[in-house]
Amino acid sequence: MNLNLEEAAMTAIETKDRWRRRAALGYIELGLPREAERELAEMSPLGRLHEEAIILRLHLAQHWHDWRQAAQLSELLVQRQPEHLEWRILLAYSVRRCDSLDAARRILEAALREHPREAILLFNLGCYACVAGDLHGARKYVREAIRLDGKYAEAAEIDGDLLPLRGELPILVHQAKTLALPAPPKTSALADGAED
Repeated sequence: MNLNLEEAAMTAIETKDRWRRRAALGYIELGLPREAERELAEMSPLGRLHEEAIILRLHLAQHWHDWRQAAQLSELLVQRQPEHLEWRILLAYSVRRCDSLDAARRILEAALREHPREAILLFNLGCYACVAGDLHGARKYVREAIRLDGKYAEAAEIDGDLLPLRGELPILVHQAKTLALPAPPKTSALADGAED
């Protein structure tokens, strides 16, 4: 009988926590961060560790420019969901602001070793290289990001970190477009001449 009461109590707490997460999200969407914080603060200790709650807390930390808190929450999400590159990028972004550009670059370089064809990592590394004064490295990273995903040509035109490269962007875009991407592997059916 005690087990049923405990289960019922846990279900009630989980339900309240779920409603508080939804309310916090609603407040964030309405531009009411203080109200969102109040909702999250009322959650159970276990509820605060729910991934959705962590993401909401991360959003609020970024809103308040609490980069140390944002870095801690991003790190927690990286540990829980290492396949999601957005957490590593947010971790690097936060670390850049609360620690150093060098520490942020190391985070993205480690991610790039695991995901060498992710344009977003290359683009961000290009931005960091440019801010650090490594224009050669910045050119290399930005060119490769554009080669992998053309949308980064537009992003490069408006990103303030790449201001020192602004005059060179047409050349980098042209170089990126003229570098051939490797051909996709042929499937055995297509290689044998079969039609789709």
